[in-house]
Amino acid sequence: LVEGRTVEKRPECCERDMEQRKKMRVAADRSGEDINGPWSERDQAAFQRLIQRIGKDPHAEILGMFGSEARGLISAPKSEVYDRASAFLSAINVTAALVLSAITGMVTSPVDTSNLPPHQQALGIAANMLTYPMVAIQACIVMFSTYVLLMFAAHAHSPDVAYRAIAHFSTLMGSFQVGIYLPLLLWLLQIVLLAHINLTSDWERWTCTAVVVATYAAFHMMFSYSTARAFPRGMWGWLAITTPWLMYQDSVRSDVSRLDGMYLAGIQEAVLHGMDRATVGKVGEGSTECSPEEQQLTQWLDRALPELGGQGMQRSLLIRALVNQGLHLPALTKAARISGGFRVLIDMFSFSLDEDGLELSRGDRLRLATAVMEDNAPSE
Repeated sequence: LVEGRTVEKRPECCERDMEQRKKMRVAADRSGEDINGPWSERDQAAFQRLIQRIGKDPHAEILGMFGSEARGLISAPKSEVYDRASAFLSAINVTAALVLSAITGMVTSPVDTSNLPPHQQALGIAANMLTYPMVAIQACIVMFSTYVLLMFAAHAHSPDVAYRAIAHFSTLMGSFQVGIYLPLLLWLLQIVLLAHINLTSDWERWTCTAVVVATYAAFHMMFSYSTARAFPRGMWGWLAITTPWLMYQDSVRSDVSRLDGMYLAGIQEAVLHGMDRATVGKVGEGSTECSPEEQQLTQWLDRALPELGGQGMQRSLLIRALVNQGLHLPALTKAARISGGFRVLIDMFSFSLDEDGLELSRGDRLRLATAVMEDNAPSE
């Protein structure tokens, strides 16, 4: 009895449940891992899997198409990544919708095999059976690429969120591309089957077959060779199923390696800015630990140029270039002590974008050379 009213007492189990609910709080991540921005350790692992081939000697990738274009998108500048990803997904969505609209009628109006001669009935059955997987695949691509586009439009509020989403969507994006390619290839096969059903003479049938095969082969080869030269890193993932012999050409392999530096520079500048600094420096490398030389250079840069301390991706790119060129701190110190050392240091800091992944301006080289000289100047 409470204040003249009869109140039903709750069972003890309900009381315990209420107490537990009061104590519960929704955590951002229950794994206990350190999160910097939107990137968790699992997100970083997905990112590393996506870019692990970049910066290494190219080798055959049987399933390289699942992530090929995602690597290009993830190295885009922050100001462009959302527009590029949306344009990529929109192109897939529109293409799949157009193909779907063209082949859907074959489901409702299949080949009537009952009116075909006995030797053509098998061709009619094969043509009809090809229709259903073609339509199903294209319908799924239209459906799910639309959903992915809606997710991007609603939730990709910042470049970091867009990069994170691309890292997780890489396999799905590749599946969309393969899913468009296979039904179109089956459509060409269906055209050949229908030619053998509808045309009357063998000459007509085999002439149409040769024309279809020759047309596809010509466009296939022109596209493969042109794209392997225009976008070697992007096409490398597709060579296994398009033109596998190109994977063994030195010119193609050297083009891929040459452009990897540009991809690494874009990734370092755009993506790693939002990650934990422990991840910086892992791009293109197999080890996550810094060498003594890198630690020494990092400490020197933090002391000599503290303005780089808050820009981990730029500092990491510079340290990696110095280490790769053998420009360790003791070597820089010795160069500063010789006659004309300032000019030598200026030349040492002349990096190439293709070979080193970055290119310093004259002002940057001047600041670095001045910092080395000031560290080695005699104290008054």
